[in-house]
Amino acid sequence: MNRILLFIVIAIPSLFTLMSHSGGRAAAQNQGNTGAPGETTTCANGYCHGNTTIQVDVVLELQTLDGNMVSDGMINPGTTYKVKTTINHLGGDTPVGYGYQLLALDMDGNSINTFSNPGTNGQIATVNSSGRQYAEHDGVSPSNEFTVEWTVPSDISGTVTFYAAGNGVNDNGASSGDGANSTSIEYMVSTVSTTNPTAEKWGLKIAPNPVGNTLSIRLDTENLGAFQVSILDVLGRETLSWTQDNMEDIPVVDVSSLPKGYYTLLVRKGKESAVSKFVKK
Repeated sequence: MNRILLFIVIAIPSLFTLMSHSGGRAAAQNQGNTGAPGETTTCANGYCHGNTTIQVDVVLELQTLDGNMVSDGMINPGTTYKVKTTINHLGGDTPVGYGYQLLALDMDGNSINTFSNPGTNGQIATVNSSGRQYAEHDGVSPSNEFTVEWTVPSDISGTVTFYAAGNGVNDNGASSGDGANSTSIEYMVSTVSTTNPTAEKWGLKIAPNPVGNTLSIRLDTENLGAFQVSILDVLGRETLSWTQDNMEDIPVVDVSSLPKGYYTLLVRKGKESAVSKFVKK
Protein backbone atom coordinates (compact mmCIF):
# COMPACT_ATOMS: atom_id res chain seq x y z
CA MET A 1 0.00 0.00 0.00
CA ASN A 2 2.78 2.44 0.90
CA ARG A 3 4.45 1.76 -2.45
CA ILE A 4 1.19 2.49 -4.25
CA LEU A 5 0.75 5.76 -2.36
CA LEU A 6 4.34 6.73 -3.12
CA PHE A 7 3.77 6.10 -6.83
CA ILE A 8 0.64 8.26 -6.80
CA VAL A 9 2.47 11.10 -5.03
CA ILE A 10 5.26 10.99 -7.64
CA ALA A 11 3.01 10.47 -10.66
CA ILE A 12 0.43 13.19 -10.05
CA PRO A 13 2.87 16.16 -10.24
CA SER A 14 4.45 14.65 -13.34
CA LEU A 15 1.06 14.28 -14.98
CA PHE A 16 0.15 17.88 -14.23
CA THR A 17 3.49 19.02 -15.66
CA LEU A 18 3.00 17.09 -18.89
CA MET A 19 -0.58 18.33 -19.22
CA SER A 20 0.59 21.90 -18.74
CA HIS A 21 3.11 21.53 -21.58
CA SER A 22 0.18 21.21 -24.00
CA GLY A 23 -0.78 24.76 -23.08
CA GLY A 24 2.55 26.10 -24.39
CA ARG A 25 5.93 26.02 -22.66
CA ALA A 26 6.28 29.79 -22.37
CA ALA A 27 2.70 30.42 -21.27
CA ALA A 28 2.36 27.46 -18.89
CA GLN A 29 5.94 26.78 -17.74
CA ASN A 30 7.61 30.17 -18.32
CA GLN A 31 10.33 28.53 -20.42
CA GLY A 32 11.68 28.63 -23.97
CA ASN A 33 12.65 25.37 -25.68
CA THR A 34 13.41 26.28 -29.29
CA GLY A 35 17.12 25.44 -29.23
CA ALA A 36 18.13 29.10 -29.34
CA PRO A 37 21.26 30.35 -27.53
CA GLY A 38 20.58 30.94 -23.85
CA GLU A 39 17.99 28.17 -23.52
CA THR A 40 18.91 25.17 -21.38
CA THR A 41 16.69 22.53 -23.02
CA THR A 42 14.75 21.81 -26.19
CA CYS A 43 11.63 19.74 -26.66
CA ALA A 44 13.72 17.28 -28.66
CA ASN A 45 16.39 16.44 -26.07
CA GLY A 46 14.27 14.31 -23.78
CA TYR A 47 12.84 16.99 -21.51
CA CYS A 48 9.24 16.76 -22.64
CA HIS A 49 9.17 14.83 -25.94
CA GLY A 50 12.21 12.61 -26.11
CA ASN A 51 10.95 9.31 -27.51
CA THR A 52 11.27 8.96 -31.30
CA THR A 53 8.37 6.58 -31.97
CA ILE A 54 6.91 9.52 -33.89
CA GLN A 55 9.44 11.07 -36.27
CA VAL A 56 9.00 14.69 -37.41
CA ASP A 57 10.94 17.58 -38.86
CA VAL A 58 10.32 21.32 -38.63
CA VAL A 59 10.19 23.70 -41.62
CA LEU A 60 10.23 27.50 -41.24
CA GLU A 61 9.04 29.83 -43.99
CA LEU A 62 8.77 33.61 -44.09
CA GLN A 63 6.03 35.08 -46.30
CA THR A 64 4.73 38.49 -47.25
CA LEU A 65 1.21 39.18 -46.03
CA ASP A 66 -0.13 38.42 -49.52
CA GLY A 67 1.37 34.94 -49.36
CA ASN A 68 4.59 35.22 -51.37
CA MET A 69 7.61 33.43 -49.92
CA VAL A 70 10.66 35.53 -49.03
CA SER A 71 13.25 33.62 -51.06
CA ASP A 72 16.16 36.08 -51.33
CA GLY A 73 16.99 36.12 -47.61
CA MET A 74 16.26 39.86 -47.28
CA ILE A 75 13.69 41.55 -45.04
CA ASN A 76 12.74 45.23 -44.92
CA PRO A 77 12.59 47.45 -41.81
CA GLY A 78 9.06 48.37 -40.72
CA THR A 79 7.51 45.56 -42.76
CA THR A 80 5.20 42.89 -41.33
CA TYR A 81 5.64 39.30 -42.48
CA LYS A 82 3.89 35.99 -41.82
CA VAL A 83 6.02 33.27 -40.25
CA LYS A 84 4.77 29.78 -41.13
CA THR A 85 5.98 26.76 -39.15
CA THR A 86 5.15 23.29 -40.48
CA ILE A 87 5.65 20.07 -38.53
CA ASN A 88 6.08 17.28 -41.09
CA HIS A 89 5.46 13.64 -40.12
CA LEU A 90 8.43 11.61 -41.42
CA GLY A 91 7.71 8.14 -40.07
CA GLY A 92 6.76 5.96 -37.13
CA ASP A 93 3.39 6.26 -35.44
CA THR A 94 0.93 8.81 -36.78
CA PRO A 95 0.62 11.88 -34.51
CA VAL A 96 -2.73 12.72 -32.98
CA GLY A 97 -1.72 16.38 -32.78
CA TYR A 98 1.12 18.88 -32.98
CA GLY A 99 2.77 21.68 -31.03
CA TYR A 100 5.49 24.26 -31.64
CA GLN A 101 7.42 27.21 -30.26
CA LEU A 102 9.05 30.08 -32.18
CA LEU A 103 11.54 32.82 -31.24
CA ALA A 104 13.20 35.70 -33.15
CA LEU A 105 16.64 37.02 -32.12
CA ASP A 106 18.74 39.86 -33.51
CA MET A 107 22.45 39.42 -34.23
CA ASP A 108 23.32 40.30 -30.62
CA GLY A 109 20.99 37.65 -29.21
CA ASN A 110 18.24 40.06 -28.16
CA SER A 111 14.64 38.91 -28.47
CA ILE A 112 12.65 40.84 -31.08
CA ASN A 113 9.25 41.00 -29.40
CA THR A 114 7.05 41.95 -32.34
CA PHE A 115 4.89 38.84 -32.85
CA SER A 116 1.18 39.49 -33.44
CA ASN A 117 -2.00 37.84 -34.76
CA PRO A 118 -1.30 34.16 -34.08
CA GLY A 119 -3.52 31.61 -35.78
CA THR A 120 -6.45 30.01 -33.99
CA ASN A 121 -4.19 27.19 -32.77
CA GLY A 122 -1.49 29.54 -31.43
CA GLN A 123 -0.72 32.16 -28.81
CA ILE A 124 1.99 34.66 -27.86
CA ALA A 125 3.70 34.52 -24.48
CA THR A 126 6.68 36.20 -22.79
CA VAL A 127 9.09 34.41 -20.45
CA ASN A 128 9.47 36.55 -17.35
CA SER A 129 13.06 35.64 -16.52
CA SER A 130 14.49 36.50 -19.97
CA GLY A 131 11.93 38.89 -21.43
CA ARG A 132 11.89 36.79 -24.59
CA GLN A 133 8.65 36.66 -26.53
CA TYR A 134 7.53 33.35 -28.05
CA ALA A 135 4.85 32.30 -30.47
CA GLU A 136 3.64 28.80 -29.60
CA HIS A 137 0.77 26.32 -29.67
CA ASP A 138 -2.31 26.82 -27.53
CA GLY A 139 -3.27 23.25 -26.70
CA VAL A 140 -2.72 20.17 -28.85
CA SER A 141 -3.31 21.23 -32.46
CA PRO A 142 -4.92 18.86 -35.00
CA SER A 143 -3.19 20.91 -37.71
CA ASN A 144 0.54 20.60 -38.35
CA GLU A 145 0.76 24.23 -39.56
CA PHE A 146 1.16 27.29 -37.34
CA THR A 147 1.26 30.93 -38.48
CA VAL A 148 1.98 34.21 -36.73
CA GLU A 149 2.73 37.71 -37.98
CA TRP A 150 6.05 39.38 -37.15
CA THR A 151 7.20 42.96 -37.80
CA VAL A 152 10.77 44.03 -38.56
CA PRO A 153 11.68 46.92 -36.22
CA SER A 154 12.36 50.14 -38.11
CA ASP A 155 15.68 50.73 -36.35
CA ILE A 156 17.22 47.26 -36.70
CA SER A 157 20.20 46.23 -38.84
CA GLY A 158 22.26 43.12 -39.46
CA THR A 159 20.73 39.66 -39.26
CA VAL A 160 17.64 38.15 -37.66
CA THR A 161 17.45 34.46 -36.78
CA PHE A 162 14.25 32.52 -36.16
CA TYR A 163 14.45 29.44 -33.93
CA ALA A 164 11.64 26.90 -33.85
CA ALA A 165 10.92 23.56 -32.19
CA GLY A 166 7.97 21.36 -33.06
CA ASN A 167 6.54 18.05 -31.98
CA GLY A 168 4.12 15.35 -33.03
CA VAL A 169 2.28 13.83 -30.07
CA ASN A 170 0.04 10.87 -29.36
CA ASP A 171 -1.80 12.85 -26.63
CA ASN A 172 -1.53 10.07 -24.05
CA GLY A 173 -0.74 12.51 -21.23
CA ALA A 174 2.94 11.57 -21.16
CA SER A 175 6.02 12.13 -23.31
CA SER A 176 6.32 8.45 -24.24
CA GLY A 177 5.81 7.85 -27.96
CA ASP A 178 6.08 11.53 -28.92
CA GLY A 179 8.68 12.93 -31.30
CA ALA A 180 10.21 16.39 -31.69
CA ASN A 181 12.74 18.33 -33.74
CA SER A 182 14.06 21.88 -34.12
CA THR A 183 15.42 24.22 -36.80
CA SER A 184 16.52 27.80 -37.42
CA ILE A 185 16.63 30.21 -40.37
CA GLU A 186 18.47 33.52 -40.81
CA TYR A 187 17.52 36.69 -42.72
CA MET A 188 19.41 39.89 -43.50
CA VAL A 189 17.76 43.24 -42.80
CA SER A 190 17.89 45.38 -45.95
CA THR A 191 18.95 49.01 -45.77
CA VAL A 192 18.48 49.73 -49.46
CA SER A 193 14.93 51.01 -49.69
CA THR A 194 15.23 53.53 -46.83
CA THR A 195 18.74 54.87 -47.28
CA ASN A 196 19.68 54.44 -50.95
CA PRO A 197 17.05 55.49 -53.54
CA THR A 198 19.40 54.76 -56.46
CA ALA A 199 19.73 51.13 -55.42
CA GLU A 200 15.95 50.87 -55.34
CA LYS A 201 15.68 52.55 -58.76
CA TRP A 202 18.27 50.25 -60.28
CA GLY A 203 16.84 47.18 -58.54
CA LEU A 204 20.17 46.25 -56.99
CA LYS A 205 20.01 42.84 -55.30
CA ILE A 206 22.63 40.48 -53.96
CA ALA A 207 22.38 36.84 -52.89
CA PRO A 208 22.92 34.92 -50.76
CA ASN A 209 23.13 37.08 -47.68
CA PRO A 210 24.96 36.15 -45.50
CA VAL A 211 27.40 34.89 -48.13
CA GLY A 212 29.96 32.12 -47.96
CA ASN A 213 32.31 31.95 -50.95
CA THR A 214 30.44 33.40 -53.95
CA LEU A 215 28.20 36.46 -54.25
CA SER A 216 25.65 36.95 -57.03
CA ILE A 217 24.77 40.53 -58.01
CA ARG A 218 21.70 41.54 -59.99
CA LEU A 219 20.85 44.96 -61.41
CA ASP A 220 17.45 45.38 -63.07
CA THR A 221 18.29 48.31 -65.31
CA GLU A 222 18.45 49.01 -69.02
CA ASN A 223 21.35 51.44 -68.52
CA LEU A 224 24.18 49.72 -70.39
CA GLY A 225 27.81 50.70 -70.29
CA ALA A 226 30.63 50.52 -67.80
CA PHE A 227 29.92 50.38 -64.06
CA GLN A 228 32.50 50.67 -61.33
CA VAL A 229 31.98 48.02 -58.66
CA SER A 230 33.66 47.96 -55.25
CA ILE A 231 33.36 46.01 -52.02
CA LEU A 232 34.16 48.01 -48.87
CA ASP A 233 34.78 46.72 -45.37
CA VAL A 234 33.14 48.09 -42.23
CA LEU A 235 35.72 50.91 -42.07
CA GLY A 236 35.06 51.95 -45.68
CA ARG A 237 38.29 50.46 -47.02
CA GLU A 238 38.17 49.01 -50.52
CA THR A 239 38.75 45.24 -50.45
CA LEU A 240 37.76 44.37 -54.03
CA SER A 241 37.09 46.53 -57.09
CA TRP A 242 36.59 46.08 -60.81
CA THR A 243 34.93 47.61 -63.88
CA GLN A 244 31.87 45.81 -65.20
CA ASP A 245 30.98 46.57 -68.81
CA ASN A 246 27.44 45.19 -68.60
CA MET A 247 25.69 44.88 -65.24
CA GLU A 248 23.00 42.68 -66.81
CA ASP A 249 25.63 40.00 -67.35
CA ILE A 250 27.69 40.31 -64.18
CA PRO A 251 29.58 37.18 -63.15
CA VAL A 252 29.44 35.53 -59.76
CA VAL A 253 31.99 37.24 -57.51
CA ASP A 254 34.48 35.16 -55.50
CA VAL A 255 34.54 36.58 -51.95
CA SER A 256 36.12 33.56 -50.28
CA SER A 257 39.23 35.59 -49.41
CA LEU A 258 37.27 38.15 -47.39
CA PRO A 259 37.38 37.78 -43.59
CA LYS A 260 34.10 37.29 -41.75
CA GLY A 261 32.27 40.55 -41.12
CA TYR A 262 30.09 43.30 -42.58
CA TYR A 263 30.63 44.71 -46.07
CA THR A 264 29.15 47.23 -48.48
CA LEU A 265 28.73 46.63 -52.20
CA LEU A 266 29.14 49.94 -54.05
CA VAL A 267 28.05 50.27 -57.71
CA ARG A 268 28.79 53.56 -59.53
CA LYS A 269 27.89 54.90 -62.94
CA GLY A 270 28.61 58.53 -63.70
CA LYS A 271 27.40 60.67 -60.82
CA GLU A 272 25.02 58.03 -59.49
CA SER A 273 25.85 55.26 -57.03
CA ALA A 274 24.00 52.45 -55.29
CA VAL A 275 24.94 50.42 -52.24
CA SER A 276 23.81 47.20 -50.60
CA LYS A 277 24.98 45.69 -47.32
CA PHE A 278 25.95 42.06 -46.80
CA VAL A 279 27.56 39.78 -44.24
CA LYS A 280 30.48 37.44 -44.98
CA LYS A 281 30.11 34.35 -42.81
